[in-house]
This record gives sequence, structure tokens and C-alpha cells, in this order.
Amino acid sequence: PSSITLLSGDRHAGGFYETQDGLLREVTSSSFTHSFPLSAMNKNCSTSETCDEQDPRRIGSFIRENHWGAIDIDWKKKQFIISLRRSDSSYGASYLQHSSNKKGDAGNILVSRPYDF
Repeated sequence: PSSITLLSGDRHAGGFYETQDGLLREVTSSSFTHSFPLSAMNKNCSTSETCDEQDPRRIGSFIRENHWGAIDIDWKKKQFIISLRRSDSSYGASYLQHSSNKKGDAGNILVSRPYDF
């Protein structure tokens, strides 16, 4: 059976999700400029284990850094790789700022997963 991969956003956090049988996957990517902080849902929590919504389908933790999603396709390997990449450099410059030739680490991969098709 074939699997389906959904791409979505506007959650103000990024994440990878998959059903137990692997037939349905989802990748959320957001936000480019305003990710929510660790305590956004509950002011009394301080760790991702206590703050994040509980979802057995999520693979790993939320990505709370400002980011964007990218899909790279390798037609020969019949594989696509979905990655979430930093939108801001560690010194504050945005990936889209054209005034600087140095983007630093903006655009670097925060997390990625390969999928076969």
C-alpha cells in the first residue's frame, strides 16, 4: 500500500508525525518569524516533556526555533527528504535578508527525515 504525506503549517512549531502503520504522515512547518515559546500553552511548565501537547504520532520534539520547510527529491533513489531549516541566524539575520552576503547558520537543517516513494 502507498503512503500519504501531508504538509501543513501555521502551528507556530514544527514537527513530524506518523501513524503506527506508516501509511499517513504529516509534517508541520512554521513559523518563519514567530515560533511559540516553551511555556505558551502553560505558564507553569519548563520542559518539552511537560509543555508539549501529547501525541503518540509525533516523532521527536517540537521545533520551536523560527524555521521553514523544504522538500528535496532524488528521482534516481526514488526518495524525498523533508527538512525543517533555520530561518534566523544565531546572530539575528533572517535567511531572506538581502543586505548581507553572510547568512551565518540561517538555512541550516534543524531536523530532516527521508521517505521512499
